Amino acid sequence: MGVLFKTSDVNINLEPDDFHELKNRIYSFYGYPHVQVELKDESLKYIIKKAVMYLNTYAPKLDMVAKSVYPQVGEYTISEYEQINGVLDVFVSVEYLIGLGLPIQAVLGVPMSLASSRNLDHLTSFISMYAAYDLSKRMWGTHPRAELVPPNSVRISPIPYMPTVFKFAITVDHDPNLSSLNEFEINWLIRFCQCNVGKVLGQIRKKYDGVTLPVGILSTGGSSLYTENDALEKELIEELKNRRKFAESFITVG
Repeated sequence: MGVLFKTSDVNINLEPDDFHELKNRIYSFYGYPHVQVELKDESLKYIIKKAVMYLNTYAPKLDMVAKSVYPQVGEYTISEYEQINGVLDVFVSVEYLIGLGLPIQAVLGVPMSLASSRNLDHLTSFISMYAAYDLSKRMWGTHPRAELVPPNSVRISPIPYMPTVFKFAITVDHDPNLSSLNEFEINWLIRFCQCNVGKVLGQIRKKYDGVTLPVGILSTGGSSLYTENDALEKELIEELKNRRKFAESFITVG
């Protein structure tokens, strides 16, 4: 294989039983197995790869990777992955924040008191302190920023002032066996594949519209099948684009 059509562009390797179950769920929308679906497995696999491509773009796998960071070193390689799609955030350690001037009681005092008390006033106080500090560190720029350096490195700014542990929230392609998909993404995958199967079936069937048979003129409804599913595909892509699954957070225990 040359450089134009790389097999690694969308890496999918489903177990036979998973592929069979996915195929049944997609084809059952069209009456399978009682109604024959005139589509080969290779065509279905191409449709599945197309769906996963959109998922990797708009709903990729999220992972948290801990890395030891050091003064005067601003770039770090995420060796766990060969390719990273994006860096969402940097989660700094508690000791790093304390070094920036965050009182230790704001970090540990209230959580420890909550362990021995159910008084929600403590929690309200802690949230207020957290929110105030979060606002100040944004204003003064004490929260590090991360920039992706392709294919799998992260550049931090400003450079860490002390040796500690940071956690990087990164996005990568989904696992080849698709085990990283959540319930929403699996459901979206099935619906997207269903409408693309409908488009292919519509393309095939509308070729036979108007054919004269001994019993009359053949009408397959292929044109309407294609048009309806083409519109549905656009709606599903917009649904995926508009969905947000990454919660914002800025402090973690290193």
